[in-house]
Amino acid sequence: MAGRLFISTLLVIGVALVHSSTIKESTRPNFLTEEDFARARLLPSVVPNGTVFNPPKNELKFPETKNAWKHGQWPNGRIPYTLDPGFNDQQRVEVARAIENYHSKTCVRFVPRQAGDNDFVEILRDDNTCGLANVCRSGGAQFAKFGGSCISSGVMTHELGHTVCFGHEQTRPDRDSYISWNTNICQPHGIDNGNDWSTLDLLYDYVSLQHYEGECYNGCIVPRISGVTKCGSGGDLSVLDVEKINAFYNCGGCQSYRFRPISQLSLNENLVSGGNGINGETLYPCRVYVNGDIIPGKGDPVARSCHVGYAGVEYEARDNFEILTNPKNVNVHWVRRTPGSSFPANAIRGGRSAEREAFYIGRCTLQLTDGKTTTIPGKIHPSASSSMYVAFGGQEYQCADYDVLVCD
Repeated sequence: MAGRLFISTLLVIGVALVHSSTIKESTRPNFLTEEDFARARLLPSVVPNGTVFNPPKNELKFPETKNAWKHGQWPNGRIPYTLDPGFNDQQRVEVARAIENYHSKTCVRFVPRQAGDNDFVEILRDDNTCGLANVCRSGGAQFAKFGGSCISSGVMTHELGHTVCFGHEQTRPDRDSYISWNTNICQPHGIDNGNDWSTLDLLYDYVSLQHYEGECYNGCIVPRISGVTKCGSGGDLSVLDVEKINAFYNCGGCQSYRFRPISQLSLNENLVSGGNGINGETLYPCRVYVNGDIIPGKGDPVARSCHVGYAGVEYEARDNFEILTNPKNVNVHWVRRTPGSSFPANAIRGGRSAEREAFYIGRCTLQLTDGKTTTIPGKIHPSASSSMYVAFGGQEYQCADYDVLVCD
């Protein structure tokens, strides 16, 4: 009797729990609430250094429409969505955090589906898969689904990156200039057709959220640039991911600055002035790969050169570097920072380390022994006490007082 009562009690409790869960699920809205986003903002920041984030393999589901990359863009970056009520409260917070990654850094907006939104994304829970998503706007209902142990903001941000219109970094049309493949370990991934997919003229990004990590660490993917220590972003949008999205959707305001390759740059473009050389020439913020880092420095588009500092030495690039432009003529300007003052929250990110840390753009003035001065753009390194470094005369100098490039 006692045993039966115990078992019966368990059955009753089990039924009650299922019933309670069903009621709770049925009352969850099919969109994220302000409470979901508020809880997401309370989560600790993603610390990508040392994090290994492996997005699910073979998870893209391409739409039937041709040229999804170039012809499936969401108008005005507005993406209507519905949310599966099968996500529990904590999982809803993970979805909110993924969407907040886009809302806080880009002009893309995921909005609850309204009447008249014929094209929309169903954000679904499916424990038979890790992650799977349609690429771009394919027409009608499409999905981004997650399940099992993959219901995390990192996987969701990656899959929603496909929704936003981005493929994998290691399959972009110019990837063979940046990576090779160890065929003793794996076979090369497919490569995207340049007629269908665009690199947006930005540097290859080893630490993009859309770049697979595991294949780098097991020796399958072999970086052609020395000093690359990480692949993938560790679960958040990288510096260049943000720039790619803002360029693709032609975002305005302080999301409209653009780094442009020197090979395509016109001197008629609205370049961001950064200082002056010893002969009076105007210098502009530039950036280039050095030993796995993408380093901001001083650019001279007339001389077609970019000089940056690394480990105490000045490096010069004559090709494959980028110059900062301000195509919408927004309020990009320099502000003074002295030791002890707070770092501006609106500072512009200009590059990143091989370890995924963002570099910001600064400038400082050097007084030369012959009485001349030169004001040089360079990099601000946050983890090094927000120190500022510039390159001149073959060396790298650290500046005590400097300006920070900001936008407001």
